[in-house]
Amino acid sequence: MATHHIPPMYSYSRESVAPYDIVVTLQASPWIYAYRWTGSAFGEVHTSPTNLPVDGTPPCVAIAPNKGSIVCGGANSTSTAYKWRARGFGQEFTSSDTYFIAYDIAYSPAGDHIVTATGLDFVTPTAWHSNPWSDSTGFGTAAYPATDVGGTGYATAFAPDGSAVVAGHSLSPYVTVRAWSGGFGAKFSDPASGPGATVRSVRFNPSSDALVIGAESTPYLHGWKWAAGFSTKYSNPADALPGAVRGVSFSPSGAWVVIATTASPYLMAYAFSQSSGFGAKVADPADAVPGAGKRVVFAPGENYVAIVHEGSPFLSVYEWTGVGFGSKVSNPSDLPPTGCTDVKWIGY
Repeated sequence: MATHHIPPMYSYSRESVAPYDIVVTLQASPWIYAYRWTGSAFGEVHTSPTNLPVDGTPPCVAIAPNKGSIVCGGANSTSTAYKWRARGFGQEFTSSDTYFIAYDIAYSPAGDHIVTATGLDFVTPTAWHSNPWSDSTGFGTAAYPATDVGGTGYATAFAPDGSAVVAGHSLSPYVTVRAWSGGFGAKFSDPASGPGATVRSVRFNPSSDALVIGAESTPYLHGWKWAAGFSTKYSNPADALPGAVRGVSFSPSGAWVVIATTASPYLMAYAFSQSSGFGAKVADPADAVPGAGKRVVFAPGENYVAIVHEGSPFLSVYEWTGVGFGSKVSNPSDLPPTGCTDVKWIGY
């Protein structure tokens, strides 16, 4: 019989909590791991949820803006959510509506909705849907855009100001953005020059006036100014990417963008400005990522970058010096027991 990790119990007050936790979803039981972050290194693994996700490998995870809950997408039919406290996993919520695969999932900036990018919905053939969300009652009834593209939804994200929500998907135009006001609004016009291939990662910058996406074919990385719609397209990075982009993350300041790619060096970073777009490529980490990148994310304090990737240790964290990659943080003593699919920081 399969077992899951139950580390020693420990206690600490919110006042003594480390500035972050770091959460990854896994390709085998217990399906989700959460580490304490001591301030500069991995700490203990939080005790696993009492009820583990029951729907197979969770492809994605998201943290509520108020840090009060955590949701992981399901591989077969439903998403699983838990209350989250500084001490880790709490009560499980009743699972969400039925769909096929949740490839990406995001809370609205207000924390009152969850949007899911899906492989195939059992109700309507759309690439995404939304659920009202409450940290006391959990998921509400799903809602769907009035008209939308079909195909597989691989990525979704909100504009931080809450005015728009974006999906990356497998059918032309490959990226779709809708207005958001407590639900799906009107679809914005497609970009004049689109990505031309499946999009697997999407992010607005912190000021909600630029949008960057990662695609499956060259030039792999695209960006636009955003002004209640697609505006000027940024020039492609001068230092071309070597392979498909699976993950994109802006720094909290918006001055940097990090990329998880399927080809060496697997982790890359560029300077970024809203006025001019992609700038100089940052030197690659001295201690290279061992395999294809999947998802990548800056820590809330802009002092670390975490990436999940193929090959042990499956999860790697690098210092961010303010202008580039610093030293690789020592691997956790309790490594993820299998491959990881997504990673998020929880800042306190």
